Amino acid sequence: MQDAMEQGDMLPNTPSSLGARVARRALVVVARHEWDARNIYGGSLCLPSAPTDALRVYRMLLSRGYEKKNIRILVEGLDLPETSPTKQNILDSLEWLVGGAQPGDYRFFHFSGHGQAYKVEEGQGRKARVVLAPPGASENTESPATENQSPPPIVDRTEFYREGLLTEWKRPFWKEKLKESFSADDYSRINDYELSSVLAKLPKGCTLTTTLDCFHGAQMHDINAERENYPKLVKRLIQALTDAQDVPSDFGMSAYSKPSLYNWFVPPAFYLHSDYVYEPKVKMERLDEYKPFKDVQATVISWSGYYASKDHIGTFTSAFTNAVQEMDGDVSNSKLYEQVRQRIPAEDGLHVQLWTSNNGEEEADRMLNDGFVI
Repeated sequence: MQDAMEQGDMLPNTPSSLGARVARRALVVVARHEWDARNIYGGSLCLPSAPTDALRVYRMLLSRGYEKKNIRILVEGLDLPETSPTKQNILDSLEWLVGGAQPGDYRFFHFSGHGQAYKVEEGQGRKARVVLAPPGASENTESPATENQSPPPIVDRTEFYREGLLTEWKRPFWKEKLKESFSADDYSRINDYELSSVLAKLPKGCTLTTTLDCFHGAQMHDINAERENYPKLVKRLIQALTDAQDVPSDFGMSAYSKPSLYNWFVPPAFYLHSDYVYEPKVKMERLDEYKPFKDVQATVISWSGYYASKDHIGTFTSAFTNAVQEMDGDVSNSKLYEQVRQRIPAEDGLHVQLWTSNNGEEEADRMLNDGFVI
């Protein structure tokens, strides 16, 4: 892994690297969260096998014509500040990814780690409604509805949320804490608005492919809590973890959701974090028509796999990279999607998603039937 990183591009960015015309450029980010301050007993954020994802993606990129020098990897565990997947390193590397791009160029972004939906005030995010886990809910999120199935019960409650990826945790400098706008959450999380604003710099005619392998549903320790609140917080966490044992890891939703209402880092039915914890027996379903890449002019093809059990870590990345490397001739995006799904056991409770940026269903169908190219 270290050889791959050293042979590739590394931080810091330079004017020449940001402005260079490169036909293909890739950014691979893997967050392990081993020493994360948000870890709690019985609910660690650590994803022990996550670094393997970086090697799988790296080898796949080389097999598709990417040059080593045009691949940047950010991964934990090498004690190199410039290769750590911190928020600032990821944002700086995204600037490198989009830098110098021209129509006809290809860009690739991979993220393995935690995806999270978190509660915000009305008007600051997207609207979602509560859906309760039905009795005997199945873990298969992709099984079609049948005449004998009933939609999950919906209660009259709505919330507003944003979604994002959790970066490597780094304790902020004291000067950062003095800023009026400082938030420990925002210091180690990149939300969809921040990511989209960088990717919006890609020109029309450029193609961006994203692959997201996201663990969803980790309970966390509140690093903002005052010491006198610890007993109350611990009680909440214990109750949440106890409740989670009685709920399927991922109760089904996709059969009852509009197919156009795609999320980015969380599945169609998602847990909503508030003060670092969530209600295990409650999931949310998005209501609005927001599209994550609505401000991005480039063509976007987004692949993603979401799971709520650490037993499935890397399952999507393994299935996707193997399917790509074993492609025989030209294969369409939709055909590759079916091949990826076939490599994932149905009982894994993993939600696989493929969607594109488009100007309508007809254009989306055309893109899905186009040949797979990265």
